[in-house]
Amino acid sequence: SQIQLQKLYLKFNNNENANLKVFELLADILPELINLKVFNFEFLKSFDKDIDLLLEYLAYGIANMKRLEQLGLNLRCLFNMTAQGISRLASAFRFLKALKSLSLDFSGCKQLTNDFIKALSEPLEQCPSIKTINLDLDYCKEISDLGLKYFSKAIPVLNVEYLKLDLTYCDKITDSGIQYLKEGLESCKQIRFLELDLKCKALTQKAVSYILEGIRDKKLLQSVDLALPGEYMTDNSIENLKGILILLPFLKNINVKIWGCKKDISKALKSFFDDWDDDVSISLTRIHSA
Repeated sequence: SQIQLQKLYLKFNNNENANLKVFELLADILPELINLKVFNFEFLKSFDKDIDLLLEYLAYGIANMKRLEQLGLNLRCLFNMTAQGISRLASAFRFLKALKSLSLDFSGCKQLTNDFIKALSEPLEQCPSIKTINLDLDYCKEISDLGLKYFSKAIPVLNVEYLKLDLTYCDKITDSGIQYLKEGLESCKQIRFLELDLKCKALTQKAVSYILEGIRDKKLLQSVDLALPGEYMTDNSIENLKGILILLPFLKNINVKIWGCKKDISKALKSFFDDWDDDVSISLTRIHSA
């Protein structure tokens, strides 16, 4: 008989029998959870083999969750995942027509490549109800500009309202990759909340300019949380940032961190807080070393 459960949170720690227990649970229970609306799965740390089999079981179960509205998968530091395994998992997303929120944490999976992003992004284009995307690629060092091109192509199709993207230490990403992201953001007419961590060594002031161009006309934007490369930041850069943000009529929350800033921008930092409406919350932090 079908299980009537609507919310399920699973969290596993790594131990010698973890893979066996997880596989048995996924194989026996997940296919029966067709009424599930919220599913969060977390597997901490790595086990040595059969990662792709884990993803296959997850995919099979998730594909049957036709009423699922919120999906969160925390698979950080699973070092033996492959693009093929991710492709199997992502293929299940195309069946989730009711899905509104997707959170994926692949931080620390250093082996993941642009093929992984492609395998993940293409099925998302068939999920018309998604309004929230949270993608953590922290320390995924093999992902480059091409990966951002794949992901940015999917964003406008989804018409997201909330986007959080962590690219910390994805050091193969250059300004060209952020330009792709800018193009995706420009097409997101409904975006209201934006969080971007762009703490990548290869980025310059151009990357900052691209992001500002991407959000320039986002009249519905209510909250901006940005971690920006600061090595080439100047007073003019800060003034440009303020000049664009202050014109967004519904913006009420601003949190900006400037990483690795080497120049004296203290004058611009002080003036940044002037002229805003009283109900706007502002945090601007200068961090000297990344």
